[in-house]
Amino acid sequence: MNVEIEISSEDYDKFLASCDTGSWEHSILMSTIVPSQDDTTIAIVCEKEEAVRLVHAAMHVYPPALTPVTEGLGRIL
Repeated sequence: MNVEIEISSEDYDKFLASCDTGSWEHSILMSTIVPSQDDTTIAIVCEKEEAVRLVHAAMHVYPPALTPVTEGLGRIL
């Protein structure tokens, strides 16, 4: 099941920079972006399992990203 995560571009950039470039989470963040008409928001569409993995990463490396990721997961439950 797909999860859509809407995150500010500022938090996206900081979350991405906080992840190791060779990590699974970095790969998810880089490969699941969908085009947005708004320059201030990034949309990430990924599988539920990938979103859960992003939750764990956010808790450890960039807690401000936790809210948008959990909100995305909450929309599918």
